[in-house]
Amino acid sequence: MKKSIFILAAAILCLMASCNQMSEKKYNDTVANMYQGYASAFTAKMSTFGSSDNKEQAMADLKSMAKTTDSCIGVMNGLKPSEDAKDFHQKVLGMFQLIKTDYVPAAEKLVSLKGSQDIDAYNNAVEQFNHVLTRINTEETATQAAQRAYASKVGMKIQ
Repeated sequence: MKKSIFILAAAILCLMASCNQMSEKKYNDTVANMYQGYASAFTAKMSTFGSSDNKEQAMADLKSMAKTTDSCIGVMNGLKPSEDAKDFHQKVLGMFQLIKTDYVPAAEKLVSLKGSQDIDAYNNAVEQFNHVLTRINTEETATQAAQRAYASKVGMKIQ
Protein backbone atom coordinates (compact mmCIF):
# COMPACT_ATOMS: atom_id res chain seq x y z
CA MET A 1 0.00 0.00 0.00
CA LYS A 2 2.77 2.44 0.95
CA LYS A 3 4.61 1.55 -2.25
CA SER A 4 1.48 2.35 -4.34
CA ILE A 5 1.03 5.71 -2.63
CA PHE A 6 4.70 6.53 -3.21
CA ILE A 7 4.45 5.60 -6.91
CA LEU A 8 1.22 7.62 -7.26
CA ALA A 9 2.78 10.64 -5.54
CA ALA A 10 5.85 10.40 -7.78
CA ALA A 11 3.63 10.18 -10.87
CA ILE A 12 1.64 13.25 -9.78
CA LEU A 13 4.83 15.23 -9.18
CA CYS A 14 6.16 14.27 -12.61
CA LEU A 15 2.87 15.25 -14.22
CA MET A 16 2.82 18.60 -12.41
CA ALA A 17 6.43 19.31 -13.41
CA SER A 18 5.64 18.39 -17.00
CA CYS A 19 2.54 20.62 -17.06
CA ASN A 20 4.49 23.47 -15.50
CA GLN A 21 7.23 23.15 -18.12
CA MET A 22 4.63 23.08 -20.90
CA SER A 23 3.00 26.21 -19.49
CA GLU A 24 6.42 27.91 -19.22
CA LYS A 25 7.14 26.96 -22.83
CA LYS A 26 3.74 28.25 -23.93
CA TYR A 27 4.34 31.55 -22.12
CA ASN A 28 7.83 31.90 -23.62
CA ASP A 29 6.61 31.03 -27.11
CA THR A 30 3.70 33.48 -26.85
CA VAL A 31 5.95 36.36 -25.80
CA ALA A 32 8.86 35.49 -28.09
CA ASN A 33 6.65 35.01 -31.17
CA MET A 34 4.76 38.24 -30.52
CA TYR A 35 8.00 40.15 -30.02
CA GLN A 36 9.62 38.62 -33.10
CA GLY A 37 6.61 39.52 -35.25
CA TYR A 38 6.57 43.00 -33.80
CA ALA A 39 10.30 43.48 -34.39
CA SER A 40 9.94 42.36 -38.02
CA ALA A 41 7.05 44.76 -38.63
CA PHE A 42 8.90 47.54 -36.82
CA THR A 43 12.03 47.01 -38.92
CA ALA A 44 10.05 46.89 -42.16
CA LYS A 45 8.11 50.09 -41.41
CA MET A 46 11.09 51.98 -40.07
CA SER A 47 13.58 50.89 -42.74
CA THR A 48 12.26 53.58 -45.07
CA PHE A 49 11.83 56.09 -42.26
CA GLY A 50 15.16 57.89 -42.66
CA SER A 51 15.22 57.91 -46.43
CA SER A 52 11.63 58.94 -47.13
CA ASP A 53 10.87 62.54 -48.03
CA ASN A 54 7.17 61.86 -47.53
CA LYS A 55 6.46 63.25 -44.06
CA GLU A 56 2.82 62.17 -44.18
CA GLN A 57 3.77 58.56 -44.88
CA ALA A 58 6.46 58.58 -42.18
CA MET A 59 3.97 59.98 -39.64
CA ALA A 60 1.36 57.40 -40.69
CA ASP A 61 3.94 54.62 -40.24
CA LEU A 62 4.82 55.95 -36.79
CA LYS A 63 1.13 56.12 -35.84
CA SER A 64 0.65 52.57 -37.06
CA MET A 65 3.63 51.37 -35.00
CA ALA A 66 2.34 53.23 -31.94
CA LYS A 67 -1.01 51.45 -32.31
CA THR A 68 0.69 48.08 -32.73
CA THR A 69 2.88 48.84 -29.72
CA ASP A 70 -0.20 49.62 -27.63
CA SER A 71 -1.71 46.29 -28.69
CA CYS A 72 1.44 44.44 -27.65
CA ILE A 73 1.46 46.24 -24.29
CA GLY A 74 -2.15 45.15 -23.84
CA VAL A 75 -1.25 41.52 -24.57
CA MET A 76 1.69 41.65 -22.16
CA ASN A 77 -0.50 43.17 -19.45
CA GLY A 78 -2.98 40.34 -19.95
CA LEU A 79 -0.39 37.59 -19.50
CA LYS A 80 0.25 36.11 -16.09
CA PRO A 81 3.94 35.21 -15.94
CA SER A 82 5.26 32.71 -13.42
CA GLU A 83 7.60 33.91 -10.71
CA ASP A 84 10.51 32.67 -12.83
CA ALA A 85 9.30 34.65 -15.87
CA LYS A 86 8.65 37.98 -14.13
CA ASP A 87 11.99 39.64 -14.98
CA PHE A 88 11.74 38.54 -18.62
CA HIS A 89 8.14 39.76 -18.71
CA GLN A 90 9.10 43.17 -17.31
CA LYS A 91 11.98 43.53 -19.78
CA VAL A 92 9.75 42.79 -22.79
CA LEU A 93 7.05 45.11 -21.48
CA GLY A 94 9.74 47.74 -20.90
CA MET A 95 10.88 47.43 -24.53
CA PHE A 96 7.37 48.12 -25.80
CA GLN A 97 6.99 51.04 -23.41
CA LEU A 98 10.36 52.47 -24.44
CA ILE A 99 9.28 52.44 -28.07
CA LYS A 100 5.96 54.07 -27.20
CA THR A 101 7.26 56.74 -24.83
CA ASP A 102 10.68 57.53 -26.31
CA TYR A 103 11.14 56.21 -29.84
CA VAL A 104 7.86 57.33 -31.39
CA PRO A 105 8.03 60.90 -30.00
CA ALA A 106 11.71 61.25 -30.98
CA ALA A 107 10.98 59.95 -34.47
CA GLU A 108 7.95 62.24 -34.86
CA LYS A 109 10.08 65.23 -33.85
CA LEU A 110 12.76 64.23 -36.34
CA VAL A 111 10.21 63.80 -39.14
CA SER A 112 8.58 67.14 -38.39
CA LEU A 113 11.95 68.92 -38.58
CA LYS A 114 13.16 67.18 -41.74
CA GLY A 115 13.86 69.83 -44.36
CA SER A 116 13.67 72.57 -41.75
CA GLN A 117 15.93 75.59 -41.94
CA ASP A 118 16.55 75.30 -38.18
CA ILE A 119 19.70 73.19 -38.41
CA ASP A 120 20.34 73.30 -34.65
CA ALA A 121 16.87 71.95 -33.83
CA TYR A 122 17.23 69.24 -36.47
CA ASN A 123 20.69 68.22 -35.21
CA ASN A 124 19.33 68.12 -31.66
CA ALA A 125 16.47 65.89 -32.81
CA VAL A 126 18.93 63.58 -34.58
CA GLU A 127 21.00 63.38 -31.40
CA GLN A 128 17.94 62.57 -29.28
CA PHE A 129 16.80 59.97 -31.81
CA ASN A 130 20.22 58.31 -31.84
CA HIS A 131 20.21 58.27 -28.02
CA VAL A 132 16.87 56.44 -28.06
CA LEU A 133 18.22 53.90 -30.56
CA THR A 134 21.18 53.25 -28.26
CA ARG A 135 18.81 52.72 -25.32
CA ILE A 136 16.71 50.33 -27.38
CA ASN A 137 19.80 48.29 -28.31
CA THR A 138 20.91 48.20 -24.67
CA GLU A 139 17.47 47.18 -23.43
CA GLU A 140 17.12 44.54 -26.12
CA THR A 141 20.39 42.97 -24.98
CA ALA A 142 19.13 43.01 -21.38
CA THR A 143 15.83 41.46 -22.50
CA GLN A 144 17.63 38.63 -24.26
CA ALA A 145 19.74 38.01 -21.14
CA ALA A 146 16.56 37.92 -19.02
CA GLN A 147 15.03 35.39 -21.40
CA ARG A 148 18.12 33.18 -21.18
CA ALA A 149 18.05 33.40 -17.36
CA TYR A 150 14.35 32.53 -17.32
CA ALA A 151 14.87 29.58 -19.65
CA SER A 152 17.72 28.34 -17.49
CA LYS A 153 15.58 28.55 -14.33
CA VAL A 154 12.81 26.43 -15.82
CA GLY A 155 15.02 24.06 -17.80
CA MET A 156 13.87 25.25 -21.21
CA LYS A 157 15.96 25.58 -24.35
CA ILE A 158 15.54 28.72 -26.42
CA GLN A 159 16.77 29.50 -29.90
